[in-house]
Formats: sequence, C-alpha cells, structure tokens
Amino acid sequence: MYCNSPLSPEKCFICVLSLTGNLMCFVYYTF
Repeated sequence: MYCNSPLSPEKCFICVLSLTGNLMCFVYYTF
C-alpha cells in the first residue's frame, strides 16, 4: 500500500496479483 504520494497526498493505492497473474491496482482516497 502506497500512501501520501508527492503528486496527490490524499490518494492511496494498493496493488495485488490476481489469480490469472495480472497486477490489479485499486485507488482510494483518505479523507
């Protein structure tokens, strides 16, 4: 999980590896 990036401090995103081998990233906001 990556939070407080320089580009957008309130945005976080987490990447997970799916069963098919694809990397899926989900973005959410911390308000």
